[in-house]
Amino acid sequence: VSHSHSDHLDPQILEWRAAVEKIRYVWGWEGEGSPDDTHFGPERRSIAVDGLEIINIHHNFDGISESAFLVKADGLTLLHAGDHGHSRGLENPTFKDNILYLTEKAPRLDLFFTPTFGGEIEAIQALKPQVVFPMHDGGNERQYAKFARKVKALGLHVEVGVAERAGARFLYSN
Repeated sequence: VSHSHSDHLDPQILEWRAAVEKIRYVWGWEGEGSPDDTHFGPERRSIAVDGLEIINIHHNFDGISESAFLVKADGLTLLHAGDHGHSRGLENPTFKDNILYLTEKAPRLDLFFTPTFGGEIEAIQALKPQVVFPMHDGGNERQYAKFARKVKALGLHVEVGVAERAGARFLYSN
């Protein structure tokens, strides 16, 4: 869970702990969940958990602590950005520093899940993902097709996974 906003954290997930043996929660900030969970704070860290490598970047753009997660597992590398975006893009020093850090940690990025409220084009150019999934427009999925057209018009060489409705499924194979 990247941060505590209600569109990223549904408290019902905490009920899974009783139903799923050995469940492990990964929090993008300190203080939530159980002490046995994995918590990321403002510092960048890399941890290995159950065959996953998880690397965080942190920001506090809207006044709350948040991490985005770079995850490596089973030969894939993905980035779930949470709300890591900025209307000033690379002009924002924290955003720029985080993106440049990720380029070092992920010379090959397979999947990139990104909000589309700023900085995502610069992030795509820097990170060069194989596939990008625009997100964070719940109920407004028509924005994803518009984003895909923008990416194509800019000549960026990346596939765009356009969800036409909540719960859309995609198959990634390479």
